[in-house]
Amino acid sequence: MLSGQTFVKLNNGVEMPQLGSSIDLEPDSSDNAPVMEELLKCGYAHIDTSHAYDDISIVRDSLEASGIDRDDLWITGMLWPGEYRRGTTAQEIDKALRALGTDHIDLLLQHQQFSNYVDTWHDMEAALEQGKVRAIGLSGFEGVQLERLLAQANVAPAVLQIECHPLCQQGKIKAQIESFGTVIMAKYPLAHGQEELFENETIARIASELGKSVAQVILRWHLQEGHLVMPKSSNPEHIAQNAQIFDFELTQAQMEQMRGLEADMRLLLPMHRSLATPVVHHQVFRSAGSRTIAPELEVNVSLGYGKIPEERLKP
Repeated sequence: MLSGQTFVKLNNGVEMPQLGSSIDLEPDSSDNAPVMEELLKCGYAHIDTSHAYDDISIVRDSLEASGIDRDDLWITGMLWPGEYRRGTTAQEIDKALRALGTDHIDLLLQHQQFSNYVDTWHDMEAALEQGKVRAIGLSGFEGVQLERLLAQANVAPAVLQIECHPLCQQGKIKAQIESFGTVIMAKYPLAHGQEELFENETIARIASELGKSVAQVILRWHLQEGHLVMPKSSNPEHIAQNAQIFDFELTQAQMEQMRGLEADMRLLLPMHRSLATPVVHHQVFRSAGSRTIAPELEVNVSLGYGKIPEERLKP
């Protein structure tokens, strides 16, 4: 366990480690296990995994080799749209449990706000009642889809994972979920290292005052805002530095300065659509420059993915 690790009490009373990480798989590497081993060596006790990330076997094998007690580790799992079917979802949860070699997942997130997500949520509620998961939440939900799910849920989401960093603080969504006791898990907590954030004069000055790195100041800001945070890295030095954020605090004045950086600068721009509109893809990526760009997406008919046409690129 990380020295000084802080915890957030979820709306069902379960306490969750506030800092965690996931394996940043190296595409050209045949062996990504050392990344997981480095995370465990540094004391990370919250790991994010999914079969869609192709990392479940790495997590399972590394945990077995480490000798760490399962109860000392928090595992967050993901359900993907291809698994959003009433009844099928329950089978996929059981499959994930078998693949991980565990009898429970600590937090299960429904990833992406399309397909049959309401029925899927009810299957997740059933898994919660059965003790197969300890908490359930959402990833990438907002707008009408989030409103619909909140209205039809029997169990409110414990966690909502969305893009969140000092330049995109998500005040509107925080206000929307406050009454449900839902906690923000910051997606892209370091904004993918965008220069607008890492070269920001305010953050650089605070980092200099505290003798910390810009990344450490940003991560500390997340903790003090009450966010769950999962920085990803395959660099051993960065993995270690990201964990060294419990030995200092930002002053109230510094926190206010950080809050003053809000610019609604999003890396992920949801395509708002009616529920009847076929899905093209739910995200558009913004480059570091002044242009919104779409990633190259492989066509996947079953999930409704497709390449974004040129006219969707915006100045």
